Amino acid sequence: MAKIALPRKFFGRRQEVLEPPYLLSIPKNSFENFVQLKVNPYKRKNVGLEHIFRTSFPFKDPDENFILEYLGYEIGDWECNRCGYKPKDDLLGGWDVDCPQCGAKLVYKEKFTPEECKLKGLTYSAPLRVMLQLKAKTKNGYREFPPKKVYFGEIPLMTENGSFIINGTERIIINQLIRSSGVFFDEKEEKQKDATITRILYKGSIIPDKGSRVEFELSGATDLISARVDRKKLSATAILRAFGLETAYDILKYFYEDVRKFIVKDKYLYDAQTGEEFTPEDLEHHYIFAILKFRGKLVGFASSKERDFIEERYIEEWEDLVRLLEDERIEVLSVTTVPRDVVIKSPYGKSLIDTLANDTSPKDIDKRSPVKVPAEYTLRDYGLMEMYKRLRHIEAITMEIDSVIERARIFFNVFFRDIKRYDLSRVGRVKINAKVHNIPKVLKPADLDLLDQLPPLALAEDYGEYKAGTRVTRELLKELFKEYKEVKVKDYTEDEARFILPIDLVNILKYLIDLRHGRVKKDDIAHIGNRRVRSVGELLENQARLGIAKMEKVFRDRSAVINPEQPDLKPQDFINPRYVTTAITDFLKTGQLSQYLDNTNPLSELTHKRRLSALGPGGLTRESAKFEIRDVHPSHYGRICPIETPEGQNIGLVTSPTVYARVNEYGFLITPYRKVENGKVTDKIEWLAAYEEENYVIAQSTPTDEEGRLKAEFILARHKNDIRLVKPDQVEYIDVSPRQVISPSSSLIPFLEHDDANRALMGSNMQRQAVPLIFTQAPLVGTGMEKKIARDSHAVVVAKRGGVVEEVDSSKIIIRVNPEEINFDDPLDIGIDIYELRKFQRTNQKTCINQRPIVRKGEKVEKGQIIADGHSTDRGELALGKDVLVAFMPWRGYNFEDAIVISERLVKEDVYTSIHIEELEVEARETKVGEEEITRQIPGIPERALAHLDEHGIVRVGTYVKPGDILVGKVTPKGETRLTPEEKLLQAIFGEKTRDVKDASLRCPPGVEGIVIDVQVFTRKGTGRKDMLAEKVEREEIETLERELEKKKNLIITGRDKVLKGLILGK
Repeated sequence: MAKIALPRKFFGRRQEVLEPPYLLSIPKNSFENFVQLKVNPYKRKNVGLEHIFRTSFPFKDPDENFILEYLGYEIGDWECNRCGYKPKDDLLGGWDVDCPQCGAKLVYKEKFTPEECKLKGLTYSAPLRVMLQLKAKTKNGYREFPPKKVYFGEIPLMTENGSFIINGTERIIINQLIRSSGVFFDEKEEKQKDATITRILYKGSIIPDKGSRVEFELSGATDLISARVDRKKLSATAILRAFGLETAYDILKYFYEDVRKFIVKDKYLYDAQTGEEFTPEDLEHHYIFAILKFRGKLVGFASSKERDFIEERYIEEWEDLVRLLEDERIEVLSVTTVPRDVVIKSPYGKSLIDTLANDTSPKDIDKRSPVKVPAEYTLRDYGLMEMYKRLRHIEAITMEIDSVIERARIFFNVFFRDIKRYDLSRVGRVKINAKVHNIPKVLKPADLDLLDQLPPLALAEDYGEYKAGTRVTRELLKELFKEYKEVKVKDYTEDEARFILPIDLVNILKYLIDLRHGRVKKDDIAHIGNRRVRSVGELLENQARLGIAKMEKVFRDRSAVINPEQPDLKPQDFINPRYVTTAITDFLKTGQLSQYLDNTNPLSELTHKRRLSALGPGGLTRESAKFEIRDVHPSHYGRICPIETPEGQNIGLVTSPTVYARVNEYGFLITPYRKVENGKVTDKIEWLAAYEEENYVIAQSTPTDEEGRLKAEFILARHKNDIRLVKPDQVEYIDVSPRQVISPSSSLIPFLEHDDANRALMGSNMQRQAVPLIFTQAPLVGTGMEKKIARDSHAVVVAKRGGVVEEVDSSKIIIRVNPEEINFDDPLDIGIDIYELRKFQRTNQKTCINQRPIVRKGEKVEKGQIIADGHSTDRGELALGKDVLVAFMPWRGYNFEDAIVISERLVKEDVYTSIHIEELEVEARETKVGEEEITRQIPGIPERALAHLDEHGIVRVGTYVKPGDILVGKVTPKGETRLTPEEKLLQAIFGEKTRDVKDASLRCPPGVEGIVIDVQVFTRKGTGRKDMLAEKVEREEIETLERELEKKKNLIITGRDKVLKGLILGK
């Protein structure tokens, strides 16, 4: 009998304009982006596995005798349903791939379903095959071998529920919350010789996703800027020069106005831009930096021969410049000047001037600047050389300067310009742009000159033939401005944008100086905008990358011993392909972030899959995590629940995302807001990250009038992590829902705002401990989230397509699909959906999953309708407990303190009764002394103790067993023993050896009693023997499958007859 839907009345003050998103979108979207299973293999995006293969291949050995190129990959077995074609080595199977023989789409063939994997203790996975092409070097170039699909092993797949099945058990990967790559600014006390004075050291750190950390430090005591690369101290100007800001002019022009560069001719100075003539006297009251050329020897290197050198020198007074101009031994190439009054008025002060002056002032015995290189090189090479000597601990006195510079160039290109060694990542680029670059969202014709002062940009929308994401150049903008008045742009995150750019260093130094003068604040380590979610896909990607690195090493080793002239070479000869899938599988089995799924009830399962952890590899430790990290932060609003977190040592480190929280493409938590224009709330929804929303005034979900205008005269709003009262016309965004602040668990508590914070935390945690009851009851007072959680946790069964219920019983629901929803191109789509219900299945926590139909035969159902209840649900809503009448009164002392007295009716009517399932197993192995045997013939056991066993010695389904009862009869051979005289006599009389076995039966353990609900018998394939029991089990399985097939056939015939009857009667 179908159950009547629960009557619900909504008491909210306003209707919600945005439904909460799919609650498992974080892990499921992340894994789909990793494998891209539902994407044509020839059209995959450069993310996940595809990104790993594209960036890791081609493999080359040191001599480049062999090249192994990547062409694509396929996951799973694919086949054409129409003609039975299976892809060969020249075709990748996958989603939306056409069969080359008949043109139909290829279909994925699943080897085992998730249920079968749980039953048989298998891993739910699919084969990963990568198409590779080998090239071998010959005298006439490279010889290309045909592409081959190489089997890389089995890659675990995520189930529809968002979990993995590893060796028959459900596991999940926890989402990790880590500090993102990018640039971070901090300040700390600087160590002083005089302990009575405290100075502050200001620090800006560029933290890449992969590679060396570059840091700039501004001393509060000296106002000088220094740098560190991997914590090794360097001159700041040497770093700037190495990254392309070669001269004082290249550096200073970004910080001060009226920075001039002069070219020297015949001892006169000419402005490099205007050509105007100046004399040295005109440079009085200027800071002066000159580039000089002279002949001499360089101290500190192996060679001491004379040669031409260039150097950059700070010149204190204009008279010194006159002396240099008049010195015949020295040629002044150029002069850079900055007026002193400009520096004084500048917001950037003297820090940069003093740093440059300190680094370029004469210090050597020969009174020359340390910033010098041979004339055939540039001042950038000086920076590269300084970096190389410091980071590689080179004793330059043993080497030629030319050799040092050459090595320094290679070193820099390898460690800062090779994507395999250094990568800011897309996240790092976005964070740097957001922090130190003022990037406009829209460019206009007048902004063309701004391009030189901005990092690389991309088109935010399609403009004619130019697609969104196309790199913006000056030529492209000129072309677009012929048709468009303005062009929307966004961050460009590929190619050179993944490296540190000179303009990045300029703006980082500007921000550092602003921090020194109090114009900006240091970064908050607890701010959620500085932390990102590393979900399952990214974690598996990191493991796969480790596997690829091992594979490349093997390729190089094997390439050294293989002759390129061999005729039949294959990719398998060069690599061990299992490294990638082995790394992924091992991580799922034993990784710190891989956990046994908690599926006590639907809520615990959903919460576990959504959990965020700051612990794990690359994250924090319980010991090092300070209070600031654990505490609730204003930036958590709408992203991380302030209530739900475990009590104890993990408090604040393990959290839950809120109901509306999502993860954007860069891994940052985003939350939705409604746009407000001139005090009127619109239905336009915008998703903002924590670092984006600080610049806006955002109000809480506030009542509006009929036209959508904010009613109140003053409204409580947030701005820059502060709360203040503002007028309606100042509000820019408004919350979409009052529940967007809390997690699904917390949102189930009615009247949460009246609850004490500590009790709310305990309540949201304790809901996850509720075991599923036999008889469920939805709460009388709900919050509106019960149906959403039941649906998104996959505890209930949802109709995939609309139609009419053809047949329904306790174990399955059969729906005849609406004709308009049938895919007639698919020969396997028979217009019938069969839903197998889960009956008395055991969870990881030994609770019971039992699904019950809530529709009846002949009922019309719609797509997305709930058609069967699961554990802890009632008519499609989450039902964790019961509504019972509670009396608060003393009763003879029996309810003293936390003791309670319950009605006998609660026990008799099974109000709080739950089912728990124990799984016991026994194996019959082949031992050294003989084979173990499953049998009913057990020595020394009376017949009455075997009454509940079948002829094979296995307990019958439905038997009520108690502790000590035999569940499976098993005997084990004892081995050779010396016979007693009595046994010898019996052997002589009866002429046969007595059975020499001992009892090894599986018995019901102490404290366990109940009904046997299922028995499974498994026989290992390839053992070469099949006993009667195995044959019986196999026969029963075949009969069951044949019955199911016959039933499907009958349904198809019935449907066909109905269609024909309709056609005939219609005529």
